[in-house]
Amino acid sequence: MLFCIKKSQQRSRKKILDGSYPLGENIPSEPELEKLFGVSKMTIRQAVALLAAEGYVDKQRGRGTQVISNQLFNKLSKAKSFFKKSSKNLVFRLKRKFFRLKL
Repeated sequence: MLFCIKKSQQRSRKKILDGSYPLGENIPSEPELEKLFGVSKMTIRQAVALLAAEGYVDKQRGRGTQVISNQLFNKLSKAKSFFKKSSKNLVFRLKRKFFRLKL
């Protein structure tokens, strides 16, 4: 099952990246993806959830799943971005504690 989810996710991501599913357009519906990939509804839902978590699609109830990015993401760049955000918060917290001690 996990293999089917990953394979469906990879095939969908490939179609997003090569332009088969254009930016700003909806990807096929869940029943269409089930037929296309020959997998169950749950497998498709989990594969789409992974694509959403990676930032490729935005799933909205009643509106479908829209492609919001067709750029290949580097997981390391996401980690670097997270670190920058976290380090700003850390510095703020350290300064705040420093000022508390000074008062």
